[in-house]
Order: sequence, then structure tokens, then C-alpha cells
Amino acid sequence: MMRLLLLAGLALFPMAAAAQSDLSKKALAQLDALADRIALVDPGEVPETLLLATLAFAELPGERPLAEQVAGLHLGAMEALERKASVLALAGYLDDRLSREAIARVYAATIFYGRNCYGYQDAVRGLARRTPSSAEDEVWLALAALPRSPSWYLTDRSALKARVALIVDAMETSNLVTKARADRLRDLPLASVDSGGGCSGR
Repeated sequence: MMRLLLLAGLALFPMAAAAQSDLSKKALAQLDALADRIALVDPGEVPETLLLATLAFAELPGERPLAEQVAGLHLGAMEALERKASVLALAGYLDDRLSREAIARVYAATIFYGRNCYGYQDAVRGLARRTPSSAEDEVWLALAALPRSPSWYLTDRSALKARVALIVDAMETSNLVTKARADRLRDLPLASVDSGGGCSGR
């Protein structure tokens, strides 16, 4: 697994470097400062199941690296080509500053989960009507499944169930959990993360 992560990092490095060459020095300085601010985000005590599911989520086919997703969330509107270059450059800066696990924690603490909920602490309250301390593994697995298409997964329980199953499989395949733990997670009921009214927004 470490070899795969290293190869993935090496593959991203030329893209980040190329993106940085497409941006002005002023833009790069702003992105560098933004990376500093993101690195200071306090994600709180991200529940272990959510953290592992988030790391596994990034391993699924078609998913962008977590650093790129965090970068995209923190960038405002801009022209498509400039935005792409900025996302890659900012992701490169984040990779320089934070470990993969730390990026996953920031991701979980800031990503959009649907219905105006940003970050797992708001999402668990606004979508599952639980507190972070009272939510169990099935809730964290369901929340981990939402970010790609929250409006779909919040209204289609069969799609949500399939997405959770994919994430648990990825957790096991990536050696983030043992087979025994993966089997236990597979046996959990599907959480109701559509029972709340959502969040008030940012």
C-alpha cells in the first residue's frame, strides 16, 4: 500500500509543478498563503471509522485525490483553466504541508455532505440527528458515502447502501481494516442520514 501511495504522490508531483508554472507569482503566493490557512484548520476528533472510510473513499475509481478535493472546496469562482491549475497547485502545497491522514481529517471537517451541511460535525447533527459522540459506525459510513452526490444518496437508499458497500470493500482492500472488522461493518444496518432537516448553511 505504501508503494502505491508513493507512486501516486510521484504521479501528482509533475502535475502540481506544471500547474504552478501556469500561474503568476502573485497567484502562487496567494495559494501558498491559503495552504497555510487550510493547514491550520482544526478538524476536531474525527471518528476513526469516518477517517478510515474517507481514506478508502479516495481509493475508489473516478475519485480525485483528497488534497484536490480540499483545494477545490476552498477556492472561489474563477475561469475553468485557471481554476484547474489553481486546484492542482494548491493541492501540491497541501501535500507538502500535511500527511495524507491529516488531509483526510481536514476533508472530513470541511467537505459538503448535502443540505447545506459542511463538515462532519454539522452533517451528523443536521442529517442524522445525532451528536458526534453518540453516532455509531453505520452513521459515519453513510456520511462518508455522501460527498460525491449527496442529493442522490440522500434520496436513494439503495444507491447509498451500494456506495457504503463499495467503501467498506475499499477499506479492506487498502488494508485500512482487517477482514473481521470489514465483515462487522458489512453487517451493520444502513443508517438513516436523511432524517434531519439539514443545516442552516455557512
